[in-house]
Amino acid sequence: QSMGQPLKDDPVMLESFGTLQRAMFTLFEVMTAEGWADLCRHAMKLTPVVWIFFVCYLSLTTFALMNVVTATMVEGTVQRAI
Repeated sequence: QSMGQPLKDDPVMLESFGTLQRAMFTLFEVMTAEGWADLCRHAMKLTPVVWIFFVCYLSLTTFALMNVVTATMVEGTVQRAI
C-alpha cells in the first residue's frame, strides 16, 4: 500500500513502488533527483502530505552523499600531506 491507498488503483504508483526492488530503484532515482518532482506531484494527488517524505528523504540522502564525497576528498588530502 502507498500511504493507505491500494497500489492496484494507480498504475504509476504500482510501477514505481509495486515491489521491493521497484521501490528501492525509485528511491534511488529520487536520491539522484531524477524525476522526483513528477513522482512527488503524482503521489500528492493520492496523499497530499507525501511531499514531506520526499523533501526530507531527498535532503537527508543528499546531505549524506555530500558528507561521503567531502570525507573522501579530505582523507585523500590528509594522506598526501603526511
